[in-house]
Amino acid sequence: MSDRNDGERDEFFDPPAPAPTPQAPAGKLPSGKKIAAALLAAVFLLTGFLAGWFGRYYALDEEVRTFLWAKSVTEKNYYLPVDEGELYESLYGLLGLDPYTKLYSPDAAEAYFADAAGDRKGMYLIGFGSSEDRLTEGDASAATAFISAQSGPFWLRCGFSEDGSDAQNYLVARREYRASYVSYRDSETSYRFWGETLPLRLTETNEPLKELDGKTAYLRIDEFSGNAAGEFLSCLSVMKERGRERLILDLRTNGGGYLDILGEIASHLLRTAEGSSPVVLTAHYRDGGTEEYHCPANDFSDYFGKDAEICLLADENTASASEALIGALVDYGTVPYSKIFLREDANGTAKTFGKGIMQTHFTASSGAVMKLTAATVHWPLSGRCIHGVGVTPADGAKAVKADLIWGTSDPMLERAIADLNS
Repeated sequence: MSDRNDGERDEFFDPPAPAPTPQAPAGKLPSGKKIAAALLAAVFLLTGFLAGWFGRYYALDEEVRTFLWAKSVTEKNYYLPVDEGELYESLYGLLGLDPYTKLYSPDAAEAYFADAAGDRKGMYLIGFGSSEDRLTEGDASAATAFISAQSGPFWLRCGFSEDGSDAQNYLVARREYRASYVSYRDSETSYRFWGETLPLRLTETNEPLKELDGKTAYLRIDEFSGNAAGEFLSCLSVMKERGRERLILDLRTNGGGYLDILGEIASHLLRTAEGSSPVVLTAHYRDGGTEEYHCPANDFSDYFGKDAEICLLADENTASASEALIGALVDYGTVPYSKIFLREDANGTAKTFGKGIMQTHFTASSGAVMKLTAATVHWPLSGRCIHGVGVTPADGAKAVKADLIWGTSDPMLERAIADLNS
C-alpha cells in the first residue's frame, strides 16, 4: 500500500526512568535542610545517570545508533509481533522482515532515480546504435551503458514480440522525462498527457480503439503517483463530453502508489451517497488500533448514470493501492466480481498480486529513513483483507488466457468489450 508520512517522532530508546526519590526513615521527619539535601542528591544522581547514558549513546558510531533506532521503531510499530532474535537477524539482513520493509542510509534516502525505456510500455528492446543500419543486440546493461553515453539522437529497435518479429526502429534522444499516469481511448480518438514542463498537457493522440462502440470509453491508470488524480479527472471529463457512459478501467501492471491519490480517484467511482466522504479502506495496527481513510468527496453521478456499466482489467501485477481500489469498487457496488477480468497465466493461475499490508516511513535524526510494514489493509465495508490471496476466480472474477505483455492483440480487452456488448 502507499506510504504514510505520519511525522512519527524520532527516537532510539525510550527515555530512561527517573531515579527513585530517597525516603525518610520511618517515624522520623527530616528537617528542611535535610529535605533539600536529599532532593539535591537525587538531582545529582539522575543527572549523572543521564549524562552517562547519553555519553555512552553518542559515543557510538552513527551507523550503530541508526541500527538501534531501527530496532526500536520496528519493535513498536511492525504490524506483527516480532521475536527479538529474529529481529536482529532481519536487521542485519537489511531488514528482510518482508519484501517491503527497508532501511535506507541518509544518502540513499535522498537519492531519486527514474527512467523510461522503449516507445511503448511493455516493449522489448531488440537493438540499439548510433546508425539505423548498424544496430547492436545486447543485454540490458550494455544498452543502458550505450544510452547513458549518448549526447545526441540515436536509434532503438523495439517490439512487443521477444523474437523481434514485430519490431520497428525509433529515432530517440535523451531528455528529462515527465511521467504521466492516465490515458483515455474511445472508438474515435485517444488522449494522453504530454509536455516538457509540469503540469503536462492533455493532448489528442489519435489512437482510437475501433473495437469499442460509441457508448464506451477505456481508461488506463499506470500508477497512483504524481498528478494521476488530476489526470484521471481530466479523462473522465473527456469521457463525459464525448457522451461515453460505460467504462473499461485497466489496472493491469499497476503496482499501487499513494493513499491520497487513491482516495481522490475513488471519489469519482463509488456508488454511494452524494456529497459524502466514503471510507476507501481501513488500516489495522498491531496494537488493535484502526484508521479509516476517506475519499475527499463523492461525485459518481456527475460522470455516470444510475445504470452505467463499469468493468475492470487486472493481472498478477495489479497490487496494493490498485487492489484497494478494486475492493472499494466491489464493496460499494460499482463493479461486481463478474465484471472483473483477470489474466490467466500458462499454469492456469489467475489472480491479483495479493498485497494487503501498508508501509509507513520513519525518519531518524541522522537522515536515515526506515520504511516499515505497520498495518494490514481491509476493504471499506466487508472488512476483507486480501493479503497473500488477491482477487481470484473463486470470488466470481473471470479468467482470460493472455500474455502478460499485450501488444497489437489484447485478449483481455477483447473479452471485456464482448461482455459489455452481450
